[in-house]
Amino acid sequence: MAPLSHSQARETPYSDWFDGTFYTDTHSHPTPRDPTSSIPQTEAKKNWTEEKSRGSRHILDTAPFSLWDDDAHDYTRLTRENSRWIFDKYNATASSDPLIETYQAIPWTPPSPQNGAEIWDVFKGVGSVHSLNFIWPTLTVELATDSRIYINESLLNKIGGWALHYHQGEPFWKSTVPLAQQRQMAATSLRGDETNYLRTGDGVIGPGIRVEGRTMASSAGVRIRNGARVRITLADHGFEDDTRVYHPDGDGGDPIANIEERFPDHD
Repeated sequence: MAPLSHSQARETPYSDWFDGTFYTDTHSHPTPRDPTSSIPQTEAKKNWTEEKSRGSRHILDTAPFSLWDDDAHDYTRLTRENSRWIFDKYNATASSDPLIETYQAIPWTPPSPQNGAEIWDVFKGVGSVHSLNFIWPTLTVELATDSRIYINESLLNKIGGWALHYHQGEPFWKSTVPLAQQRQMAATSLRGDETNYLRTGDGVIGPGIRVEGRTMASSAGVRIRNGARVRITLADHGFEDDTRVYHPDGDGGDPIANIEERFPDHD
């Protein structure tokens, strides 16, 4: 509202209370009725000190570490030092992972006997445990089959960086059943399947069938077609020094093809 004139001040019940001293930007900023004709330009506020597809850092992020590894192009796990910084920064008194400050798992590496004992001691205080099965990134906890009943969400969901799964009843590894498809043919040789598929079945060599060169054994890739011409693909690194392909082996097998084209960059 603009300052009142003397005549307005006499005729209106409103008073001019603003003298412009407490803030310098309270006046309005008119814009065109059609904003598309002249789009107002506003300065974007910068919220990121570093922007990239992964590992961006916000201006409020003061952590002295990042969980993104640019060299490995992958996320990393919290270290003990990282965890201590978080606890100190936010005055934390507890964590969903009781071992976060003393032990964090290394991917694909089982815990040491000492770390395993630490994990076992934690579980002794929360339940009756029969065994622990470590298969990264999951720790399957076999709860003892006794009268104890556990309600949903009453147990830990992580310990030492391991995601926890629980099983109670017949020991898990003893209660598995063969639900997967069974092999139709078992290999009779340490060399693998040496069946000559050109002389059995439909006489077609397809993906996974044994083929050999002069020194290396491999398996056939997919079949490709160009009009009436059918070819099979091979792994180039299995025939680096060869131009002839044999099936099922290079000793008494049939020579089935000559290698005509190579694409090592796509191997």
